[in-house]
Amino acid sequence: MDWLLVLRIICTAVLVVGAVGVVLGLPGTFVAWLGVLLFVLFGRLLAPPSGLLSGWLVLGTFFGSVAIELADNVLSGILVRTFGASTSSILVAWLGGIGGGVLGGLLGGMGGFLGSAVLGLVGVFAGGYAAVYAWERYHLRRSPRDAARAAFGTVLGRLVGMALKLLWIAWLLSLLW
Repeated sequence: MDWLLVLRIICTAVLVVGAVGVVLGLPGTFVAWLGVLLFVLFGRLLAPPSGLLSGWLVLGTFFGSVAIELADNVLSGILVRTFGASTSSILVAWLGGIGGGVLGGLLGGMGGFLGSAVLGLVGVFAGGYAAVYAWERYHLRRSPRDAARAAFGTVLGRLVGMALKLLWIAWLLSLLW
């Protein structure tokens, strides 16, 4: 049995779990990075080090994961502010997205894994949108149009950040294979 292939498959599964975490609004880039770390640590036992990733590359990918997470938050914040949302709406969007993702995942669980994943994803965006809209409209007393515009900025910011993180995870995956 080719144990290196088995290790690649296991580490790929860890990266996929990280990608799912990103979609659900969690810091999945660190989970994905753990897949790379596992590959390097256990891969050295199975194959000569010359064919595997170096420790310096693993360290660099860790700092890259930190930078991607920071960039996601900064870009999301910039887009939220560009669309007129208040600074406090950034935190509200994050909390609403997590709450919506959890609620959507629980409700979708009745439809099995696929239902949970799809409704979890919908919940992340709907929860963030609804939370920011309600915050801007009722707490900050903004017009419905301004509240909707601010809420749209949170959805757009989340999409841009998610795309950035998924591209990073795809690059990490290319390192394994």
